[in-house]
Amino acid sequence: MTANLSADKMRQKVPTSLWQDAWRRLRRNRPAVFSMVLILMLFTVAVLAPWVAPYSYAKQDLAHVTENPSAAYPLGTDRLGRDVFSRLVYGTRISLSVALISMFLMVIIGVPLGTLAGYFGGRVDMILMRTVDVLYAFPDLLFVIVVMAYLKAVLGRGVEGPLAVIAQLYAMTGGLLAIFLALGLTGWLTVARLVRGQILSLRQKEYIEAAHCIGASDWRIMWNHLIPNSLAPVIVAAALRVPGAIMTEAGLSFIGLGVDPPMPSWGMMISEGQALMRSYPHLMVMPGLALAVTLICFNLLGDGLRDALDPLMKK
Repeated sequence: MTANLSADKMRQKVPTSLWQDAWRRLRRNRPAVFSMVLILMLFTVAVLAPWVAPYSYAKQDLAHVTENPSAAYPLGTDRLGRDVFSRLVYGTRISLSVALISMFLMVIIGVPLGTLAGYFGGRVDMILMRTVDVLYAFPDLLFVIVVMAYLKAVLGRGVEGPLAVIAQLYAMTGGLLAIFLALGLTGWLTVARLVRGQILSLRQKEYIEAAHCIGASDWRIMWNHLIPNSLAPVIVAAALRVPGAIMTEAGLSFIGLGVDPPMPSWGMMISEGQALMRSYPHLMVMPGLALAVTLICFNLLGDGLRDALDPLMKK
């Protein structure tokens, strides 16, 4: 009996890393786990959209215009005879691609700049942080609208020279490239500030001083020690920023500055269904419901990650 108790105590005292402990706490958060499962299902639908959707998003059936839900069209058709369910499925690709690319851009831009500002300080810190302050002075939505309007005007028509490749990518993505660029210019600001604050507190730690003493270079210290230990708040900030990016894309598509038709977007579908809301409410309710569920899932997952990665929640 004594041997069993001592063995149990030894198993309880096995040290765990921050990420293992965070994953254990996240699994206990049922809303976050349920949201994560739904998000994974949405990603699966987005990847398998050609097989999940019964029709192409641009296929028209003029004999069944603005039809109510039926066996042939589970969610009905719009005023151009296009299947609403198929357009919702393909619209998932737009929203989730915006979520992934915006998260990637805010991390790939914000983390290096915040690390440089916090580690080197002085003039580097002053230049980078004053740039962040200037960009913070502009309202995000207004800045994105201005950038989108300019990019659509420039890239939407045929251009030559170095911009020809960008214009081709813009045409291939149905206008998504402009959305990625616009969101990338504003999404990294919060991440840069968070990383800078983390680096300022971490660079005074004993293991950083020890790395300096054994002759480790600045880049090695930043890459191997500082950045990995400052990722927890970055992950939370990126997860909580995703719903805002999806909502921004939906808002841009709603006012006609998002993806180019006939590429489907939930915001564009809501805009198109608004005019027929009284007669055919499903044209607006279905994409609105899909957008609301996706935003709620990302918010719940972001809250769960925040709680899981908070050391104070360990007790």
